[in-house]
Amino acid sequence: MDHRLYFLHRDEARSNHAGSKAVRDAEVIFMQMGISPLPIYSAGTAQGIKRKFLHGVQLSRLFTLPRGAVLFIQYPMYRLKRDYVDLLRRVKRLRKLRLVFLVHDLEMIRHAFPENPDLAVRDAEMFSAADRIIVHNDRMADFLANEHNVDRRKIICLGLFDYLIPKGHMKQADIYDKRSICIAGNLSPDKSGYIKGLVDLLPDDISLNLYGVNYDPGTAGSNVIYHGSFDADVLPDLLDSSFGLVWDGPVPDTCAGNMGNYMRFNDPHKVSLYISAGIPVIIWSEAALAGFVKERNIGFTVSSLREIPEKLRYITCEDYQTYKSNLYPLMRQVRNGYFLNEAVKAVIDPVDG
Repeated sequence: MDHRLYFLHRDEARSNHAGSKAVRDAEVIFMQMGISPLPIYSAGTAQGIKRKFLHGVQLSRLFTLPRGAVLFIQYPMYRLKRDYVDLLRRVKRLRKLRLVFLVHDLEMIRHAFPENPDLAVRDAEMFSAADRIIVHNDRMADFLANEHNVDRRKIICLGLFDYLIPKGHMKQADIYDKRSICIAGNLSPDKSGYIKGLVDLLPDDISLNLYGVNYDPGTAGSNVIYHGSFDADVLPDLLDSSFGLVWDGPVPDTCAGNMGNYMRFNDPHKVSLYISAGIPVIIWSEAALAGFVKERNIGFTVSSLREIPEKLRYITCEDYQTYKSNLYPLMRQVRNGYFLNEAVKAVIDPVDG
């Protein structure tokens, strides 16, 4: 691998949520591909002026990069000040760098922090600084090209987020009773308010298994089991349902609100989690990944969660085994970093050539 390839490394505390897992996995894949880390942030014990000084020293390392280097940046980086994109632009000009942004979230679509409109402004600044942008899928790429005049030629589509599994954690779920669904992720009523409505509409013989942070005991029901919050690396081993649900927003009838609308454009990390666990997917019919789920035949789509009991009633054992068989090649790919590997190759092959 070319010695001029680097990625910005963030040394941050581990946490049991998708964002942290996705960033860590990307860094592992970068290093496996021979891309060198450039530390720019440490969540160490330094505080106050000392912390700012150390952070400034780390940022100064950008100016030591070899001329013509390719620098991968995972975006967004909330802990850095707004002007960090300006800094990257200056370094790019002085060192003749190529800046490649791997997009995890876009606030101009997600609107998760309405109290901080500067975050959406940073998105536009990133577009102008980037030489290449790795986005989730074609729908997100089209949004950037059509709504923000981003040159489509510098956009690369990831397809899916990878979900690496450490050695020794390779069990795959093989349960089929048609009557069990799992939801993994942030269970907060603010993000996943639909869960309460889902509990009310599911018949008692369909069990709902919940995994994640911010569980609301108010969603409890006779068919609900809360299993706890677990490290994302071991979570695929623990999921024991026939299907994994991908939904967002306050209600079961559609994916509503800012987070619900975001599903029209993003690749939810829990899709990759379920694929990594070998579990067929149930997803909103208007989600960006709905077409992927249907084309690969790894689950089914619904426009409302009210459709689930009827859909499950008519799925045969043969149907389910087809879902599982179609999942296996994808399961191996996300567990081994295939999708980011391919995106990185699309960036560096022209450089190497």
